[in-house]
Amino acid sequence: MINDAFGDRSRLLEIDGSGHGGFVRDGNPCAAETVTAFLVDGTMPEQDVTCEAV
Repeated sequence: MINDAFGDRSRLLEIDGSGHGGFVRDGNPCAAETVTAFLVDGTMPEQDVTCEAV
């Protein structure tokens, strides 16, 4: 797993039923909230995140 190599410096964001464009193209609110929090505030989730398909 990615966290084995990067430790607490990484998280996995998984979007069910989506491809690589799930954040931008599909407008998944769970993914958008997670990514935006990191990009704007540098806030990383406590653990890996799995978002349901919309």
